[in-house]
Amino acid sequence: MDIRNITGLKALKERVTLEEIKRIVGDVVEARDSLFKKFCIHISHRYGGFSLKEIGRFYDMKESAVSQASGRFRQTIMREQSLRKLLEQIVTKLDLSNVET
Repeated sequence: MDIRNITGLKALKERVTLEEIKRIVGDVVEARDSLFKKFCIHISHRYGGFSLKEIGRFYDMKESAVSQASGRFRQTIMREQSLRKLLEQIVTKLDLSNVET
């Protein structure tokens, strides 16, 4: 059984905020690095449980741009082991390792 997608378990964990995601990403990836915003958007979308609209409002982007950015970055992460390691670090720090949406 894959527990990452069980709705009830997701509800038990208090939801991380977009600000917290941004702060933790900044602890791992410098804010001025080109990867910073990509990680923030991807993690908010794939792990944070936020809607495209919520993320778009927070980062001043259209919903479609959020979706495209997250999807493209996911493909990049899948190709680059160093980015997968950074993602794992961030997700672990956020305690979201079992909460992929």
